[in-house]
Amino acid sequence: MKKTYFVLALLLLSIGLIAQTNGGSVIAWGIIEVTQGYDIIQIAAGAYHCLALKSDGSLIAWGDNEYGQCDVPDGNNFVAISSRYYHNLAITSDGSLVAWGDNYYGQCNVPAGNNFIAISAGYCHSLALTNLHTIVAWGDNTDGQCNVPADNNYIAISAGAFHNLALTNYHNIVAWGWNGLDQCNAPPGNNYIAISAGYLHSLALTNLHTIVAWGLNNEGQCNTPPGNNYIAISAGGLHSLALTNLHTIVAWGDNIHGECNVPPREDYNAIAAGGGFSAAIIGYNPVGNADEIQSPEAVSCIKAYPNPFRQSGVVTFETTLKAYETGSLTIYNLKGQKVKTFELNAKNPKLSWNSRDENNMQCASGMYFYRLNTNRHQETKKLVLLK
Repeated sequence: MKKTYFVLALLLLSIGLIAQTNGGSVIAWGIIEVTQGYDIIQIAAGAYHCLALKSDGSLIAWGDNEYGQCDVPDGNNFVAISSRYYHNLAITSDGSLVAWGDNYYGQCNVPAGNNFIAISAGYCHSLALTNLHTIVAWGDNTDGQCNVPADNNYIAISAGAFHNLALTNYHNIVAWGWNGLDQCNAPPGNNYIAISAGYLHSLALTNLHTIVAWGLNNEGQCNTPPGNNYIAISAGGLHSLALTNLHTIVAWGDNIHGECNVPPREDYNAIAAGGGFSAAIIGYNPVGNADEIQSPEAVSCIKAYPNPFRQSGVVTFETTLKAYETGSLTIYNLKGQKVKTFELNAKNPKLSWNSRDENNMQCASGMYFYRLNTNRHQETKKLVLLK
């Protein structure tokens, strides 16, 4: 395979790498035009195929299948997915990895272990984030894309064609790999909350909910739109997407296949930019606006650790409430059903959950959401429970 094969290749998302909501259908435009599935909670876009995770933990895929990238593994124990170009990655409920599709450079030879919390598939390489906040890389290393900078404070990853981005817990961006078009020249600062690496360009979302872009700009994919109401980003092959807090999508860059012709709707909940197409999840979110726009102050108002956590342990929630604030922390399952609710105040800013519901029954492994509600703001984040 040659680098020239990329010209229309992909990328997803963003949270890393994964576009997520609480259930809906997938709509796509560009080379792939389809409305697919139901109860979809995550989507990932490859070069010419889509991968989706359903609320029951199973996978579906459609589009180009030249390398078997749409031959999804059986089972309903998946909690996260990533697709890029011609191979896919998934995390199972026990924290281990699965990969399928093109494996010419060993990009599907996943490392052993069950401590993985995030994944990102590149062109011929792959990344995974561990619960120790270190990064593992494998596959093609021609351009140093698998030479991960040593550190243990990474919180998000995104793999491009030949370069990678990582976000640290100091909210600055680290980049490595091929830098022939300045795609690794990340802007300085520690105000970033999301990253997305495309074919040869890069995107970042700031805590002011503005977008920054750098790298290849031959099709205007780095000409970011004005505004400060963006809540998610996705860098594709030669185009880019952003989701607003009004649940609309803004697209810019190459539009030769109509990938920037966003259908006019106001119910988008997740986005994924592929190679010559775009995809999104549409539909009602029973937990609320899981991607609600937050003030800069609210971005880090709550954190959970360890995340993922195991049924035999506990997860600790730590908040930064103001003296006058009161509120609650509610845990939901993927169906939007309440599992457990805790009361919070500034004198009691930290609490633990043992993965049992209001009836003291053990919760099943899988993905959950925790939602902070106070008289100042609301915030919803993802939580993964392992066996």
